[in-house]
Amino acid sequence: MMMTPFEDRLYAILFYVLAAAVVAGVGIWVLRLSRKAKRDKNRGG
Repeated sequence: MMMTPFEDRLYAILFYVLAAAVVAGVGIWVLRLSRKAKRDKNRGG
């Protein structure tokens, strides 16, 4: 299965966008979790 340079570039861009979205999503999720844990700890005492 041969790929043209254009297709190759398109798939590379798609892959990078997907990877960036996953990294951003995980980062936001971790930040939210750590913030929540801190707040719970403060409430406890």
